[in-house]
Amino acid sequence: MRYQHSRLNMRIPATVNGFGVLGSAMLSSGGAACAVSIWDRVRIATTIAPTTVTIRQGEYTRIEGDENLTVRAFRHVIDMIGQPQAGLEIHYGRAIPAYRGLGDSIAQITAGLMAARGFLGNPPELADATMHQLAWDLLDNVAAASAIMRGGVQLALPRGATPEEQALLPAANGGARERWIEIADLRPVQPLVFTLFIPDTEVSSTDLVTAARGATLDLSQVEIANTRAAAYGAKLLNSDADVFSNMTVTDNPGLLEALHPVIPATVEMVQWLRQSQVPAFIAGLGSSVAALGKVNKEIIFAAQNAGWKAGRVTHIPNGAEIVTID
Repeated sequence: MRYQHSRLNMRIPATVNGFGVLGSAMLSSGGAACAVSIWDRVRIATTIAPTTVTIRQGEYTRIEGDENLTVRAFRHVIDMIGQPQAGLEIHYGRAIPAYRGLGDSIAQITAGLMAARGFLGNPPELADATMHQLAWDLLDNVAAASAIMRGGVQLALPRGATPEEQALLPAANGGARERWIEIADLRPVQPLVFTLFIPDTEVSSTDLVTAARGATLDLSQVEIANTRAAAYGAKLLNSDADVFSNMTVTDNPGLLEALHPVIPATVEMVQWLRQSQVPAFIAGLGSSVAALGKVNKEIIFAAQNAGWKAGRVTHIPNGAEIVTID
């Protein structure tokens, strides 16, 4: 098998993750995620020269090499297939804010996986099922990996569970990712709208995971937390589910309390929005806050005056995609 192509352009979406099982992004125990309308733009070409990665975001530019996540994911696939490695020239236009919980690392890894398959001409060894498994293995979050690869809204469920049955099942308290291996692929009839609140503050995912795992989790609240994915699934299917009532009991107070020293403004934003009857949650492993639906302008203006970027995005039916290839 040889390289069939030498240049491609792709776009990779952001993901909103964490509106599934309690602390899903924190504890890698499953949950729900969807791809949303913020796009990184990536141009990749093979070269005989050493690998270079130029990352641009606004006025910021950084040069990387073989340590880059996109390059490492690309090389992982090429090694798995048993093909010779090539030098890469990558231009990565970043729109997804870094270290904010909106999937910037997931996007970089997905770009490498898809580029490898594209350059090899979509061989049968890299069928969709294999690509999804690779994404799950490398990204360590089944729902987010499925969302960025497939689009739509993805629920990671215990084996054999429907979204309705999941609401009755106890959640895994970390370290039980193998239970969450089935994916429910939801396709909303109407676009699912989120309002994102993005701070200037970056946060280390390691610090968040450490804080989350130090929280005292009330198992009764954890079981209630399972209703979140089911509630969203019901809403997406145009039922009359009371999403806000489910949302308000989703996060164990101990978890938010544990995260407060690491991301105080984020936790306080979630609490303020919920007090304003907005179903809000921490978006993934970062400092951003997401709210389901449109939020009134007064709340958005107040957040902006406090230094937050705020705006609406919609879920997208398709995930990452190669736009051109030759």
